[in-house]
Amino acid sequence: YQGELLGQGSDMPVRAFLDEFLTADDVLVDIHPGIGLSALSAATAATPPAAIALVDADAANVSRLTQLINRRAPIVRTDVAVDAYGAMSRMRPEGDGRLIVRQGEHADAESLADALGRVSPAGRPQVILWSSQIPDEAARTLAFLESLDYLTVALSLIDGEPSLDAIEDGARAQTLVTFAREALDALESRHAEEPEPQAPPAPISIAISLASPT
Repeated sequence: YQGELLGQGSDMPVRAFLDEFLTADDVLVDIHPGIGLSALSAATAATPPAAIALVDADAANVSRLTQLINRRAPIVRTDVAVDAYGAMSRMRPEGDGRLIVRQGEHADAESLADALGRVSPAGRPQVILWSSQIPDEAARTLAFLESLDYLTVALSLIDGEPSLDAIEDGARAQTLVTFAREALDALESRHAEEPEPQAPPAPISIAISLASPT
């Protein structure tokens, strides 16, 4: 909550990433949405997702966020689930849409991993965004995700643009993003196809620098 309110917290990279990454057929599952800045930012992005599912035990908070999203972005379908497994099982993207999960509570990593293990491979998310996570403390969860053919990297902002890099300091709380291999391949292909900036140079929409995590 504090990071969201100050505008300096780990949700800033997440929100910038969603602005660049979302497509109109995507589905966003927001687990522990907090005060809802990430969900509302996604709903009001230039290209909002088709649907947003909120996973939160606080019924009053879910009701407040649902009303906000419906008022600010009526084209975005909203749903509510009691747990990650229920949300991922029910919220299936259509067409070329992707399932994207945001995890807002670092201590809940193992329950998300359990949900991923229970859901069918076809129902697993293509991207998982960790608003704040300490990689060393979540090592077992990240290793399990790697066994499912996911790759986790650090997400930060450089000159206001999202940047993906190898995790260098596993003891530090930071924003992470976990990609299914096909989602990462598609993102790298899209980045490679972007035209070179002409003089004067235009801002780059997303900076990517990837290396295999150690």
